[in-house]
Amino acid sequence: MRFFIVALTILLSACSSTPHNPTTFQYQIAEGKDEKQIRGDIKNVVIASINFGSPSRHYLQKEQYKVDAAVKSYLTKNGFNLLPEHHFENALRKATYEYGKYYDENTGKLNRNTQQKVLLSVLQQLEESTDADTIIFTDLIERKISFTANMQRQARFDGVTRKVTLQGPSNSVPVDFDWNQLVDAVSLQVAMFDIKGNVLFSSLGGISATQSVDTRKSPPRFVRSRNVLSSTSQIEEGVELAFHPIITMKSYPGKKAQ
Repeated sequence: MRFFIVALTILLSACSSTPHNPTTFQYQIAEGKDEKQIRGDIKNVVIASINFGSPSRHYLQKEQYKVDAAVKSYLTKNGFNLLPEHHFENALRKATYEYGKYYDENTGKLNRNTQQKVLLSVLQQLEESTDADTIIFTDLIERKISFTANMQRQARFDGVTRKVTLQGPSNSVPVDFDWNQLVDAVSLQVAMFDIKGNVLFSSLGGISATQSVDTRKSPPRFVRSRNVLSSTSQIEEGVELAFHPIITMKSYPGKKAQ
């Protein structure tokens, strides 16, 4: 069995691929299997109501429902049977009562030993009380990006290309503006496990930058965007990237399978 602690290490390691977008994350598939086998084994899915890793930043948590809705729609459209979320939530409540919380909000630390006990207990309960065979975690994680200094002013990350956005009355920034600075962005991290806790699949899909240039400031500078995760098309692109190739993305920008 591959334990959750090992999976977390895998999920947080990035890798680039080519040819179309070199930042496309190199997805991980269970050893000895391919995407067709995994897809064929999945019948009944539970989507976890918590992150696999540490909780998302608070400003992302407020917008999580938008991504959750897109994920559920995408999975349902592609033939996955989604079980009610209360199955996971009830199992999590019992496991947390037995083993305690594995994330300390005061220190921001995640106890991986406790996490493993809690999540394996959740899976055991789901196996005993439901027809679930797969559990999927969908974490919104913050990334650091930078925009190009040329006329395009674009940033590439986790398979997507995004243009800078401006806030304020002006549509221009000073010629000496520092485009090399790091800016916040958000990606969708997907982790898929079978009911025994074995890793089936993991990947990342970029969604959008979460900071804009505020031209009202003197000098202009990056601030939190007023409308985070407001683009449905960008969310959908991130979801499609994150689930490829379990669900084939038509215009996948990464390395094609040989």
